[in-house]
Amino acid sequence: MKNKATHIGTCQICAHVQMLPNGTLANHGYNVEYGFGHVGTCRGSGHLPFEIDNKLAISSKESAERAIAEYEATNDTAPVAADIKFTWWIKSDRNCCEQELEYRKAVKAYRSRVSLNQSRMQFVAWQKARLENWSVKPLQTRR
Repeated sequence: MKNKATHIGTCQICAHVQMLPNGTLANHGYNVEYGFGHVGTCRGSGHLPFEIDNKLAISSKESAERAIAEYEATNDTAPVAADIKFTWWIKSDRNCCEQELEYRKAVKAYRSRVSLNQSRMQFVAWQKARLENWSVKPLQTRR
């Protein structure tokens, strides 16, 4: 077979070991919905493995660092203070269902942004550690 993988390599993005048909990482990180079709794919699919190249790992780390800087530049801490004020107000006024729903949506969105930013910071720290002593390594032969 022309596309048969003879070696395996590590993804630069997710660090999972994948087959290397034609020398690049196989399509991975997807879900199969309704029995057919791939939904979502790891950004490392189709790229060189980490053993050979680190450019994608570097660019993804830098992209995450820019996103963290943008998040921090917005000074997104207002909902924390609002949380205390609105909790008392919501409990004291039972006719405020619409405001309460709006507030809860805002708090949920805020917590989601905080969680995403924490994930980015963990990703950056993890990639920095991986890239620190990077060097070209031989690929493993497929078993």
